Amino acid sequence: MALLFFMGCSNSSKEKELQEAFEIHQKSLALRENLNQLLQAENLSPDQKSDLQSLLEKWDANFVEVPGYEHSHDHHHGDEGHDHHHDHHHAHKAPELTAPEHLRLQQILYDQLDSIHRQFKK
Repeated sequence: MALLFFMGCSNSSKEKELQEAFEIHQKSLALRENLNQLLQAENLSPDQKSDLQSLLEKWDANFVEVPGYEHSHDHHHGDEGHDHHHDHHHAHKAPELTAPEHLRLQQILYDQLDSIHRQFKK
């Protein structure tokens, strides 16, 4: 009986960590969209745009989904059934990690993107 209790707690903890990881993933998607808008802005020089584009491409290459949430993005577009041609298509399949590792990975990815944002949002 005690073993079942601990297994249940472990599962609950795993689900909570993956939910937190997904929430950070969502924040990354929103920030990435913001950076896309910044990339289109007129106030960046061509060199700055090139630098930003390069940094975003590198970040996109490392951006991964959270297991169990692969198709659970909030789109906020108002039209159900729209085509999925937005920036979150850059998220790659989640690697084989534990729930705490996924949480940490999503936090690292967000922190990297936030650093890029702060660098160009002057």
